[in-house]
Amino acid sequence: MSRTQNDSSFVTFTSNEWGYRAAFVILRNWLAEAHRKRKKMCVRDIIARWAPTSDGNNVEAYTSRVLDRAVIKADEPISFTNQNQICRLLWAMAEVENGCLCSFGEVNNGYGLAKNS
Repeated sequence: MSRTQNDSSFVTFTSNEWGYRAAFVILRNWLAEAHRKRKKMCVRDIIARWAPTSDGNNVEAYTSRVLDRAVIKADEPISFTNQNQICRLLWAMAEVENGCLCSFGEVNNGYGLAKNS
């Protein structure tokens, strides 16, 4: 986490990799929770929780864009242990969130940080 925090609603990180790590930790926890309940999460489930309509988000448009960019099927179960799949997912989500493409290498590095924590 960066020493300077300019917005009380969001955390600023020292590098993109640490921000992606935080996102991966959240996803890992959600997927573990679903697994304990004997459920599977797909992209639509994740987006609906990450960017809910109650916050003014268009979940359908967000989901569609992520599915297209990440090349993941709508009903495909997401697994934290499938590094390629979950990195493509977060990479696509970051594009929607930031409005521009991010480095897939940085996302992959963030996964490594999350996996080892």
